[in-house]
Amino acid sequence: ISAFVSLDRAQKIGITVTDMTGKVLKSSNAVFGPGNAEIKLNASDLPAGVYFLRVRGENLSFTSKVVKN
Repeated sequence: ISAFVSLDRAQKIGITVTDMTGKVLKSSNAVFGPGNAEIKLNASDLPAGVYFLRVRGENLSFTSKVVKN
């Protein structure tokens, strides 16, 4: 699973994958420098289904629906 973000400065980014009930299945934190960044999280051990990818930083926050086949 990956997400692309554009950062105006270096910051710590948190990534969380949850199932439909809100249960956290995976999470990771990393520091990214300014500019465009691809945030990746290995989801190969997750079964097929619908998940939510939550990305949070100092000045950004978004949630995306992800379908794994």
